[in-house]
Amino acid sequence: LLPIRRSSVTRWSRLPGIRSNWSARASLGAFLALRSCASDLDAVLFHTQVTSLFSTGLMGRVPAVISLDATPVQYDALGAFYGHTPGGYSRIEKVKKDLNQRAFAAAHRLVTWSQWAKDSLVADYGVDPGKITVIPPGIDTDLWTFDRNANRTSSTVRILFVGGDFLRKGGDTLLESLAALPADMDIHLDIVSKAEGLEAVPANVTVHRDIVPNSPKLRTLFAEADIFAFPTRADCLPLAVMEALASSLPVITTQVGALPEAVVDGRTGL
Repeated sequence: LLPIRRSSVTRWSRLPGIRSNWSARASLGAFLALRSCASDLDAVLFHTQVTSLFSTGLMGRVPAVISLDATPVQYDALGAFYGHTPGGYSRIEKVKKDLNQRAFAAAHRLVTWSQWAKDSLVADYGVDPGKITVIPPGIDTDLWTFDRNANRTSSTVRILFVGGDFLRKGGDTLLESLAALPADMDIHLDIVSKAEGLEAVPANVTVHRDIVPNSPKLRTLFAEADIFAFPTRADCLPLAVMEALASSLPVITTQVGALPEAVVDGRTGL
C-alpha cells in the first residue's frame, strides 16, 4: 500500500506546474514510490486514475488496473459543486485529456463503480468496453439489515439525511422543503453532518455531528428511519445511498451521476 496524500511534499513537487496541480503531484508521487519497488511487483492497482498519469511506462512492464468512480470529463461537468473549475485553455485541456487517455490505454484492465463511468470511458476516451468491469462499491449487508417493526416506537415519520458536504448534497434544499410542509405534520428530520451553520434548526430537526461511518449510532439512525432523503446536486455513487438501500429504506434523491443505477424510480425510491 503506497498512500499518496495531498500533504506529501518532495523536492520535485515544488516545481512550477507541479506544486499547484494535485493531479500532477499525485501522479509524480505514485511514480516515485513505484519506481523504487517496481521490480518486486506482480501487478499494480491505481485508485484513482489521478495517480496513474506518469506511470504509463511501468504499465507496459507490470499489469495494471485503474479503478475510478468518475472520469475527468464527468468530474469537470460536476466540478462547480466540488469547488473545481476546469481549465479555460483548450491546449491545457487537450494535454490533460491526452494524459488520461494514454493511462487508460496502458492499463491492463479498468474497474468503474458504475455503468455511468464506464460509458464515459468508452464515449469520451475511446476505451475498449471489453476491458472495463463495473464493480459497484460493496456494503456489508449484515451490518445494515434491521427489523423495522421492532424499531418503530411512535407514529412520527422519521426522515434521514447523511452528508458531510451539506450544501453539495442538498441539505439546504431538504430544510427548505421541510419548512414548506404543514406545521401539523408529524415528521422528524435527522441530519448527520459536521457542516457549519446548523446550530439554529427547527424543533423537529436533530443534527448529529459526532457520528462516524459504520458506527452503532449511525446504524441506529438508519434502523429507526422511514425515508432516506438525499437531494444531492453533485455525486457519483455515494455510499450513504447504498447503505440506505441495504437498510431497506426508500430513497428520495436526484438523477445525478450513477444514482439512477442504484435507485430504481418507483421501485426502490423516487
